[in-house]
Order: sequence, then structure tokens, then C-alpha cells
Amino acid sequence: MPDLEHGFLYVGTTADGNPRLPPHVSEQIRRDEEIRPPRPDERGSVVAARKWLSAEFITLVVGLAIGLAFVASFVLFRDAQLKGKSIDRAAAKALVERIIIAESNGDPNARNKRSSAAGAAQFLDDTWLEAVRRHRRDLIKGRSDKEVLDLRGDAELTRDVAARLVEQHAAMLTKRSLPATPGSLYLAHFAGPAGAVALFSGAETADAASVMAAADITGRTTREKLVKANAFLKATTVGDVKSWADRKMAVGTRPGR
Repeated sequence: MPDLEHGFLYVGTTADGNPRLPPHVSEQIRRDEEIRPPRPDERGSVVAARKWLSAEFITLVVGLAIGLAFVASFVLFRDAQLKGKSIDRAAAKALVERIIIAESNGDPNARNKRSSAAGAAQFLDDTWLEAVRRHRRDLIKGRSDKEVLDLRGDAELTRDVAARLVEQHAAMLTKRSLPATPGSLYLAHFAGPAGAVALFSGAETADAASVMAAADITGRTTREKLVKANAFLKATTVGDVKSWADRKMAVGTRPGR
């Protein structure tokens, strides 16, 4: 007979004396227990789990951010190298001072009797005219080529043009994945950018003067002219001239070939 007070039927008892409930009632009670709120002693575990998950998430985000920053810095560094941003103006000016000491010991009136090189940085005629046209066009207006060439006697102007060329050469070397060191940049000043690339691409035992002459696509530079202007090139290999350039740019070296 139905128990109206409790609203369900008793179906005997279990072995321990507890009432046996119908299956559908037992299932309902089981579900109620599954969704019950946690007891006070269980809440600490839940909070700890949440903290652990939060820490794991934060660690993941930080790790991802670091990874993205590394990739971004790599790309920026690569782009800077492709754009030739391998030397700043201050570094270029500092290197120019060493080049000037090596070339003329700082004498703005120095001249090479065996070539057209003149001024503190010993710019050849063609090199100076081309550099001024590219970097200081304001100096060309109203001046003849001879007057522009005479500007090599202006020590400060020579330093300015030389520094701009150092930056240009550094960009060129970097773009070609060649070293932009004091020695290599001095070679670019001494042999021209094409000559420097040829030297760094040639065999160490090859004749340096021949390699430099072959790099001049105009054909105006010959081995004989190079040796006449720089006697030390008569029997100098590519490896020798690269080592020579490094020594010339070493602090404390004396001027002269």
C-alpha cells in the first residue's frame, strides 16, 4: 500500500536493515548526489585545481609571447641586414679616422705621385667624383670637375664623404652576406666595392692585383696600374691582402703600405 507521507514504496530491506528502494528512486538519488555542491573540505581542492590551471595557462601564454618576440626580433634583424643597417654613423666616423691615419697620417694635402689619389683619405679622381655625385650633389652646382676634385683638400668634407661611403659599403657587403668588419670595409675603400667583393669571393692563393683588376667592368683598371700605384701588390695573394687590411685597421698601426 502506498506510503502517502514519503511518496514512494518500500520494497523490503537490505542486509544491513536499510530500506530497499525502487530502482527509479535509487537512480534519482544518485543523480542528486552527483550534482550536490562540494563540501567545505572539498572546496580547497577545487580552488587549488583552478590555481594550477591558471598558472599553467599563464606559463603557456608567456612562453608563446617569448617565442613570438624571438621570431619578430629575428625577422627585424634579417630585414635590417638586407637593408644594410649594419653600421651607424658614429661607427662609420670612427672607422674613417683609422682609414685616414692609414692612408695619409691625417694630411689633407697628401698626394700619391703614382696615381690620382689625393687628400686625407686618398680618394682617386673617379671615386671622389662618383661619391660626391651620389652623396653631396649640392657641391656640384657651379663647380667644374677640377674644382670638385680640389675639395679633397677639405679635411672635414673628406671625412663626411668617406663616412657615407663606409655606410654604403657596409650595406653592400651585408647584402651579399660578406663580413662588414673594419678590415673588409677598408678593403672596399682601397679596392672599391667591386674589388672587395671579388677579393672575398676569390681563392686565398689567387693573385690579388689580378682579381681586383678583373672586378672593374669598365676595363680601366689593370694589374699593371694597380701594382704601379701600390708596389706591395706585385706579389700579394688574396689571403695576404685581406690580412694586410685587417692589420691596417688594427689600433696602433703606423701609416703607409
